[in-house]
Amino acid sequence: MSDWLIETVAAQTADMLHLFGVNVTRTQDLLIYNNVPVTIIFACTAIQSIVLFVGMIGTLPRVSPKRKALGLLLTVVPIYFLNLIRNAGVVYMVGSGMTSFEMAHNVIGKTGSLLALIVLLFITFKIVPELYDEIIGIIDLPKRKGPLELFLRRLLGKKP
Repeated sequence: MSDWLIETVAAQTADMLHLFGVNVTRTQDLLIYNNVPVTIIFACTAIQSIVLFVGMIGTLPRVSPKRKALGLLLTVVPIYFLNLIRNAGVVYMVGSGMTSFEMAHNVIGKTGSLLALIVLLFITFKIVPELYDEIIGIIDLPKRKGPLELFLRRLLGKKP
């Protein structure tokens, strides 16, 4: 499954570059532009960000399936396509000699991804405000008297 996803993302990244007139060649997961090779790996598929949003939205118990589906549609699809743009940008910048791979991938690409994910999170808060409540609830965890806290209080001989 991961090999299929990697090759699909590599093919679609090459297609995106071709759309803009960039003559890139692809062999499975390897993209070559101006004799500069860039390998697409599993992390280049954006699967981590997609799974993060699916996990955050999909597990909310008091949200209707319709709003969950809308929240997922408005996050997962843009994440996937923005990731293709990111991959294409990295290949283009490195192959054009504009910058090093480290700068294109680790600084420019990851900064853009972070900003996009923050914007998508705020959009998600508008559609599924319960997600905001759950995230803010993490701050209150030390104040709550959950099962672990009650167990420790009993163990130490304090009243619950």
